[in-house]
Amino acid sequence: MLGIAVASAARHGVIAQLDLEPEHLTPAGAVSPSVVMALADSANAAGAALSLPPGSAVRTIECKTSFLADGEGRVLRAEAAPLHVNAGVAVWRAAVFRDGRQIADVTQTHMAVEAGAGAARSAAAEAAPGFARSGLAAKFSTAVVDARWRQILDGATKVIAAKGFDKATIREIAAAAEMPVPTMYQYLDRKEDILYNIYRFFMTEVVTALAGWRAADLPPRERLAGAIRTVVDVFDRNHRLIKMMFQETRALTPEARRQVYALDAQYIAIFRELLAGAPHEGDPAARDTELAANFVYFLCTIWPLRFWSIGRYGRAAVADAIIDFVLNGIGAAPPAPAGDGSSPGSPA
Repeated sequence: MLGIAVASAARHGVIAQLDLEPEHLTPAGAVSPSVVMALADSANAAGAALSLPPGSAVRTIECKTSFLADGEGRVLRAEAAPLHVNAGVAVWRAAVFRDGRQIADVTQTHMAVEAGAGAARSAAAEAAPGFARSGLAAKFSTAVVDARWRQILDGATKVIAAKGFDKATIREIAAAAEMPVPTMYQYLDRKEDILYNIYRFFMTEVVTALAGWRAADLPPRERLAGAIRTVVDVFDRNHRLIKMMFQETRALTPEARRQVYALDAQYIAIFRELLAGAPHEGDPAARDTELAANFVYFLCTIWPLRFWSIGRYGRAAVADAIIDFVLNGIGAAPPAPAGDGSSPGSPA
């Protein structure tokens, strides 16, 4: 995908090369860590595949990386050689050069696994939607990428909730996720990728959970009630994410914010559809379903956001109260607006 070419490959050594393009570089002109890792992994993995028993698949189980310099030039080259090989494990080390100057050193431990079993797991995993892949992670199965991202997000949520996104560091997030920093860089290019994927993970779960109520063979009000209970349940499972998301939206990049708003529109659209089908007294055309959908969705956030106040009622009771509130609001005709703008009982 990056345009990596393996110039030579043998059991005693592998050389891989990449012609650098602007998108491979950071704003400061350094090669992106994920690009360095992708090239080194291509060389190390190719060597490990030649070293391990024929017919086996290769799995990376450990990675240690040292970034030594930024370097200059248009060509990135990895020279890999074996450090240790036995029947089931191969340790390869790649020196990464940028136009002659070494900029990184990457040592990886690879394990031989049964090819058929791995392929079956990968095929099953590819059928399900997962997280976006970055750099080296583009070579992994969806199941591996999803598992790694969930590990990253669990660690990131703990750190960001405690310190805030701006003060959280990649090193702290990696430690909380129990993942080496170089391994984390196989799945992301920058810290902002973590925040966007936290939103994406949570909001995709909401959309997926709600989608089933669209086609449920139930009366409209029961479908709406079921959707509300589902959202409250999702919010309960992800209460830390909810609190953090309300605080950190400002830290999203403009492009990430646009994609988050697009996901938001998907579940609001589902609530609009459910509301449109629910019986309503008065003129149905007078109801703004988009406004009502936003009200309903935000009502569900009361469970995680005000748990300190309403937690004693329990999740089921709170969900039932929200449903009763929403359905009564739908079923009752709104009062006629006061002609002079005054409220009942207000002084003349």
